Amino acid sequence: MIYRKNMSSLFRRGKRMKKSVLTVLLITAASLSAGKLDRGSRNNLPETANLKQLTTKTQNHYISPYGGFSPDGKWIVYDTRADGPLMGSNPYIEKVNTQNRKIKRVYEVPGQNEYGPGCGTPAYHPFKDQIIFIRGIKNASKSRPYDLHRRTCVMVDENAAPGKGIYMDARDVYPPFTPGALRGGTHAHQFSGCGEWIGFTYNDAVMAELEEKTGRKLNLRTVGVMKRGTPVEVSGHTETENNSGRCFSVVVSSVVPDPEPGSNQISRAFSNAWVGENGYRKKDGTYQPAQAYLGKLKTESGEELVELFISDIPENIQTSGRNGAIEGTKTQMPSPPEGVKQRRLTYTGERKYPGIVLSPRHWVLSSSDGKYIAYLAKDNEGVVQLFAVSPAGGEPIQLTKHDTSVQDTFFWKPGSHAVCYVCDNSVFALKIKDGRPCEPARLTKRFSSHPINPCWSRDGSMIAFNLDTAESGKQYRQIFLLTLSEDTNS
Repeated sequence: MIYRKNMSSLFRRGKRMKKSVLTVLLITAASLSAGKLDRGSRNNLPETANLKQLTTKTQNHYISPYGGFSPDGKWIVYDTRADGPLMGSNPYIEKVNTQNRKIKRVYEVPGQNEYGPGCGTPAYHPFKDQIIFIRGIKNASKSRPYDLHRRTCVMVDENAAPGKGIYMDARDVYPPFTPGALRGGTHAHQFSGCGEWIGFTYNDAVMAELEEKTGRKLNLRTVGVMKRGTPVEVSGHTETENNSGRCFSVVVSSVVPDPEPGSNQISRAFSNAWVGENGYRKKDGTYQPAQAYLGKLKTESGEELVELFISDIPENIQTSGRNGAIEGTKTQMPSPPEGVKQRRLTYTGERKYPGIVLSPRHWVLSSSDGKYIAYLAKDNEGVVQLFAVSPAGGEPIQLTKHDTSVQDTFFWKPGSHAVCYVCDNSVFALKIKDGRPCEPARLTKRFSSHPINPCWSRDGSMIAFNLDTAESGKQYRQIFLLTLSEDTNS
């Protein structure tokens, strides 16, 4: 192949090309059509020149799958949980400087004990020094520990009130319930492109308690949004279970315990993200705010299948819809507000390997302009590949054709149709050009374990990722930074 010959020639030039090799890789890759990579040629690539390890402390440094870069690219925010499931035992949100590796503590949970409250999965505002993250409920104890339905969204404004936690979503678990407040736990928070909305996944405490009492399947994960500028006041039990919040919160996906086989009903909505910085462009030229997410349905034969769904979100989310009250009842989940339109985007049931994969765990993510929504699924050889589909629906595009599976999450480059992802224990990138994927380029050497949660800086000059490394006989999740020498939009 011409591609392999050109790359070999470049690599023989040695150290004098180190500073520009990454840009050359992407420029060359952008001119070629997608195809399988030969394993031999992959392993001929040199070690990455502009890669450095930012963190070295004998603790974990978890980057959010929504990215960790500050708006100016000088910081990467993370949590320090001991292990993935142990967020309830983690009291700290920290950040590391991308230039001098200096570490600062952003937030410490007050009253932390072995049962909670806990915190984690922090993400920056797109252009302000504001950080949102999960925090458990303040009265964490042995009988009421951190749980899926016992968490909320807290924000630290580093300029106005550094170190101080501000509740974003209101919580009210005692009837009569409060419109604009939810009754459970929000998770995986991410700002919209304008910074005035926050998306999340949600589990309902009232339904969790009813499920425990009745044995019926009622504690269903769904997707929701918060809108800033409309604070919600909650009275009663505010020192234990309840709290007021800075945002008006609703769910935007309808879920049911037992979906009708062959229908578009879903029992679970999860792994969500905003579509585009401003939504997706409609036929009339306007932009529609929306959340994309995975939904679990049943096929006509009764088998469970995961597909991609989207919910269009109206500007006014304060009016209850025909399916029920936005605040819910003692026996019913909160319902989406009037104007939310939920629809299915993918139909993979006829594929050799139908559905969107749950392993590796990933979050659907959209390009900045909202043109593409990416997800992971198996190709006809049973290999996990990266796919993308339009928010308007239609036939998905298979972006990668590797001979081994994509191993982790992926991330779109801001302002571009380039996406970075993990395969063969390396970070790769490819670009969609004229509706077709270009040849992928390997950006790092092949590590002994696979990189985790790669994310692009907002100016596109850096990619950060987690990597598990051995320190004193133990594994710790560290942060690595790949600096790209030139703009890769070429």
